[in-house]
Amino acid sequence: MYVYSAGTGSCVAVENSFEVTISPITATSSNVDVVNYGESTGSIDMTIAGGSAPYTYEWTGPDTFTASTEDLTDLSAGIFDLVITDVNECIFNYSATISQPDAFIIINIKVLLGGPYNSITGLMNDDLRSNGVIPTSSPYSDPLIVNSNVFNSGGISGTGLKADDIVDWIWIELRDPNDNTNIIIGQSALLQRDGDVMSLDGTSVLSISVTPGDYYIGVKHRNHFGVLSLAAVALTHNTATIVDFTNSSFATFGADAEALRASGKKTLWAGNVNGDTIIQYAGAGTLDTSNLLEFILNDSSNFLNLPSWPVNGYDIHDVDMNGTTQFTGAGVLDTQCILQNVLSYPGNFLNLSTWQIVEQLPEN
Repeated sequence: MYVYSAGTGSCVAVENSFEVTISPITATSSNVDVVNYGESTGSIDMTIAGGSAPYTYEWTGPDTFTASTEDLTDLSAGIFDLVITDVNECIFNYSATISQPDAFIIINIKVLLGGPYNSITGLMNDDLRSNGVIPTSSPYSDPLIVNSNVFNSGGISGTGLKADDIVDWIWIELRDPNDNTNIIIGQSALLQRDGDVMSLDGTSVLSISVTPGDYYIGVKHRNHFGVLSLAAVALTHNTATIVDFTNSSFATFGADAEALRASGKKTLWAGNVNGDTIIQYAGAGTLDTSNLLEFILNDSSNFLNLPSWPVNGYDIHDVDMNGTTQFTGAGVLDTQCILQNVLSYPGNFLNLSTWQIVEQLPEN
């Protein structure tokens, strides 16, 4: 309420009153979200109306953020609260949210499968790819799907290196740095002949949607034993950490978790065709060879139940991953691959065919 008085001169004093209405403060903003996870590329452009200028601004935000300007730039993700005060000390509260893409890490894993590994070339054979039997849908629990062109010679472009052709699907695990039995996330990926683990286009570095931090790194394959890093590894979203399971100096959980080959490279133990935690050729117990024989005898095309019958296709019983599963007879036998692994195991000093290779994972 404002009061007006005409004064006390020769005129009769007149006193009038009138109201002045001031519009309340209002605010809107135009926000730009962070482009890539972890960056500081967000901004807030404020538009203020009402009240009585000039205004003052008090911003607060994540990690003790403060500012006193109207507009903000170079912001990370989070909620930013603003208190606007006009010249008459009227106050208006405002809040703006800057978002960012989901958290992720990138990682450069290298691993070799013992079944298709060739010590002479130092590469894995890619018979499953060249025979056209690798499925476009992952055999693991995702299941992720890829373009079939990923399995072309030379990859999607058709011009890639032979060493980069795809061998098979692979399963990657990131585990809790405080509990190596606790799997934080698992994801399917593609394995190249030289051991590089790639994203679903077959050429890009592997990306996993998880908050950057320290994790135990695990690798599993459908008919090979899994392997786990002995220590947690720091992973970030801007630099691909190298985790090389083929390097004999890279420490893994347990004893002899991988096979050391003549080339000096380490490979995963092949022959776990029954999906348990033991590879065994002969003796008592659940034998991988018995499981393999049962698969051969029960194949619908094996009318005569011949143990020498070859079964073609993509199957867990195909230990050497050449596209054909065979128990006995002529040719490359999957049973011989299992026997060779058992006899070459470092702890099997007496070369016993009944020796058991036990998977070296903490949950076993």
